[in-house]
Amino acid sequence: MLSRERRVHQGMGFDLWTGQRSWFWKLADRGAIGAALSHPQAVREACRAIDELLECDSGFDPAGATSAYHERWHSALDRLARYVAAA
Repeated sequence: MLSRERRVHQGMGFDLWTGQRSWFWKLADRGAIGAALSHPQAVREACRAIDELLECDSGFDPAGATSAYHERWHSALDRLARYVAAA
């Protein structure tokens, strides 16, 4: 059974859905996605991603992006890749 849900955190929307015993999330208009084992974990991860984006966006200059910003996103993508590979 496929379940879909739309939520908002700090004014930014995100979508949640489940399929194949996993939960997935996507930030609206940002392209960020993730996967989790449970609904609460997916909500936490999406909210954390929004918090990080808002923190970075407050002074974010794409031409001079910090290595810490890139490291956080590469780390998140690596976690997602490991999760998908193990599923």
